[in-house]
Amino acid sequence: MRINILGAGPAGLYFAILLKKRDPSHRITIVERDGPNDTFGWGIVFSDRTLAFLQDNDEDTYARITRASQTWDNVDVVHRGEKLSVRGNGFSGIARLTFLNILHQRCLDLGVDIRFHTAVTDPAPLQECDLLLGADGANSLLRRTYGDFFQ
Repeated sequence: MRINILGAGPAGLYFAILLKKRDPSHRITIVERDGPNDTFGWGIVFSDRTLAFLQDNDEDTYARITRASQTWDNVDVVHRGEKLSVRGNGFSGIARLTFLNILHQRCLDLGVDIRFHTAVTDPAPLQECDLLLGADGANSLLRRTYGDFFQ
C-alpha cells in the first residue's frame, strides 16, 4: 500500500510505525510543515497502562521512550494547605521534543519517508495513494477540505 500522512505529530508518527511494522512493504510518506526540532508544548506524561500498550505494540519504541523518561509512582494532592501523597500509580514523563525525535528516528529506521518543512495548501497531490491520513491537528486542512464527505 502507498500511504500518505499529513502531519508529523505523535499520532501520525506512531500510526506510521505500527503500519510499517505490520507490513514493511508499505510505502509511507509523512508530510510536515514544521521542522524536526519544532514543537509546541513542553512534555508528555504516560501512565504505566499506556506504556504497557506501547510495549505490547512496539518493544523498540517503548524501550527508547522509557530510557529517555523520568518515572514516579505518586501523585500529590494539596487541599487547604495539606498534602496527601497517593502512591501506586506509575507515571513516566518525557520532554515533547525528545519524544518526537524518538518517533522520527524510529520511523526513519523502519523506512518511512518524512518530509519536513513542506507546507501543504492543496491536499489534492496527496491523494495519489491508497490511504490518506489526516494527522494535522485541531485545524486540520484535510478535515476542512473533505469535511462534507465525512458528514
